[in-house]
Amino acid sequence: KNIKISHQNIQNESDKSDNSNDKEKNSSDDYNNLRALEIVNLNKDEIRKESNIMSSSKSLPSVAENEKIEKKFTFKNGEKYEGQMINNIPNGKGIMYYPNGLIYEGQWKDGLREGKGIYYLTKEKGDVYEGDFKNNVAEGKGISKYSNGDKYEGEYHNWNKHGKGIYYYNNGHRYEGDFYDDRAEGKGTYYYKNGDIYEGEFKYDLKEGKGIIYFANGDREMGNYKDDKPIGKHVRLAVGGKISSNIYK
Repeated sequence: KNIKISHQNIQNESDKSDNSNDKEKNSSDDYNNLRALEIVNLNKDEIRKESNIMSSSKSLPSVAENEKIEKKFTFKNGEKYEGQMINNIPNGKGIMYYPNGLIYEGQWKDGLREGKGIYYLTKEKGDVYEGDFKNNVAEGKGISKYSNGDKYEGEYHNWNKHGKGIYYYNNGHRYEGDFYDDRAEGKGTYYYKNGDIYEGEFKYDLKEGKGIIYFANGDREMGNYKDDKPIGKHVRLAVGGKISSNIYK
């Protein structure tokens, strides 16, 4: 009976020991599971933070998309640019060297000549335009100097002399007046080197229509012109008051 009781006690102690081990195991498993969950949560937090950083960085434009920077850039067509750019597009002040030898130095807007600038129209820089540009062409007021010594000061439209202007010829003559589509056309005054002055109508760079010539000696003559020549009846008034007339064919 005592033996049986001892065996029962041993069994009870064994059960207690097993229960204690189970509790310790369960406690260890609970800790490991909790730690794993914390790690997962920490990883999620880090991933969330990283995602927020990436999202915020995407919403902030890069420097090239915002700032006007100075740089040198060569385009695929061979054009070389030095100056201010935004996104590799000329914006601001800069110089463009074209493959054919021409050079433009001045203001740019979205890759086009816009504002004030100088355009060297020949490799030798003999023909030069300096003035206003709009949408890549000469537009507004400007000055052109030509390799033959001629010079124009006045208004431009789409590269053409258009509006009011003065043209200085290399032979000493000068025209002041209206220009249309790159030619003297309308009303104007032509000054000859010898002192004579023609005042009247022009067409295709020639005297055409009614006009008066003021001679250097003080005489003046009125009449019509065609293809730069007098035509029909002209009346001449001399300095002394004498009046005469000529018929031109």
